[in-house]
Amino acid sequence: FPAHESYYTRIDPGQLAKMYELIGKLKSRYGFRFLDYFKDARFNDGDFFDVVHLNNDVGAHKFTRILHDDIMKSS
Repeated sequence: FPAHESYYTRIDPGQLAKMYELIGKLKSRYGFRFLDYFKDARFNDGDFFDVVHLNNDVGAHKFTRILHDDIMKSS
């Protein structure tokens, strides 16, 4: 899911590396495609309730449209 810039610029680099390492292992083991929206520049301050949660009125709807379009492109 997308995160606010003030979150992803302050996350511990080691923790972030472990997250992507685990995702890589899961992709390798189960062969799924991973869509990474963590640092997606299409999201701005108005899309977030707080630094890790999209708001209901704008951000969640925006993400739903983006995710839908990305899934349809890969079908």
